[in-house]
Amino acid sequence: MAYVGKHPAFGQGVTNPGNAMITIDILIWQFVRIMVFLEQIRDGDGAHLYALWKDQWQAVDRKLSELADKDPDGFARMMMEETVALHCTAPAQLDAMMQAVDGVVAELKSEIAKGGDDEHLTDLAFERDELTAMKKDLANVRSAIGPDDGDDEPPPSRRRRR
Repeated sequence: MAYVGKHPAFGQGVTNPGNAMITIDILIWQFVRIMVFLEQIRDGDGAHLYALWKDQWQAVDRKLSELADKDPDGFARMMMEETVALHCTAPAQLDAMMQAVDGVVAELKSEIAKGGDDEHLTDLAFERDELTAMKKDLANVRSAIGPDDGDDEPPPSRRRRR
């Protein structure tokens, strides 16, 4: 695996094995925010991205639901310390991820603007700032990849033969 770069927002970093697929490790709470947003919009590139990561999302959601009821400390640890590896096989998927992060940040800004409890606002500001940093890191990775050839399929060497 060729290493693209370590991005603090991504936990373990970003890898790009032979330019065929990009793997991005992000914290569970970031993944939850992105997937909840994608569930809400479910159109265009967001729908494609949601479908791509749906199995991982369902597994994470199940585990978080179990922990929320039985082990609140385990729930908090999973959200804030554990990562999920997300795979993007085409630049357009990385673009869709950046659009989703932008959407989540916009929602957080709107929620912060409503005001409220200082602790809650501090938590929202933390999430906004971390996701904004993630977006910048994603943009750096995206620019390193180069232009999108418009093909959402993996290269022929990575496709299964029928």
